[in-house]
Amino acid sequence: MVFHAAVEIGFKPHVLTKGPTSAPSAWSEKLEWCQANLPGVDVTLAGDKSLVYGRVLFDDWPGYFEPWLAKRPRGLVVCLAQPWNADYAVGGSKQHPRIIRYEGYENYEAVYDLLRQAYDRPGRAV
Repeated sequence: MVFHAAVEIGFKPHVLTKGPTSAPSAWSEKLEWCQANLPGVDVTLAGDKSLVYGRVLFDDWPGYFEPWLAKRPRGLVVCLAQPWNADYAVGGSKQHPRIIRYEGYENYEAVYDLLRQAYDRPGRAV
């Protein structure tokens, strides 16, 4: 749903993924999955997601999205709700103004509105 909303708004989707260093074959499996399920979408495999520019990062793992966000003072993280990132929910101990936890239909409109704001802000191309 977030993927389709981003495309509808005008973002050019780009998959940014990190594979485990202990299982190099997982990297090729991720690429193969993306090619099969998201044809035509660019894929970047990175050891450090914070090195890749973007206005929005959709991720569920704080260890990946926190460093990315630290390097992007205007970036937006859409965080897929999982038990391990519950502290980022509204009212949570790690709630952050540039992180919105995607809870599905419950807050889809809020996520859509923030994606629209990120797309419409002046700056580098998206």
